[in-house]
Amino acid sequence: MRTRRSVALLYAQLLGIDDTRAVFFAFDEQRAKAMRRAWHRAGLDTRLEIIDAPSRDLGEELLGYLRERTSDPETAVAVVMHELRIHGLPRVLHSQAALYIKRLLLFEPRVILTSVPYRLE
Repeated sequence: MRTRRSVALLYAQLLGIDDTRAVFFAFDEQRAKAMRRAWHRAGLDTRLEIIDAPSRDLGEELLGYLRERTSDPETAVAVVMHELRIHGLPRVLHSQAALYIKRLLLFEPRVILTSVPYRLE
């Protein structure tokens, strides 16, 4: 499984953090089931957490998830996300989710964000 997500996962695993996990925000049960099946088929050994996000507001769900973990002042969270890089005019047609997440987490205490670029050929 060599996708942009697996490259980000590989990077996260190389950090050597004991509690490494993948988190997927599912907008509906169909997407949650599809991700569970794909994760199982890929044979990935990293724990997968699926968070329900029926409101489709990724920001609210992501901040809630992270703040739950960083409520202890001794805890920091490293977020590793993939970022699709598209150059030229097609860029405006694609989701700007990575920019949204970067802005959202910029000043979040005890959250370290790493973006792993993936260039679409």
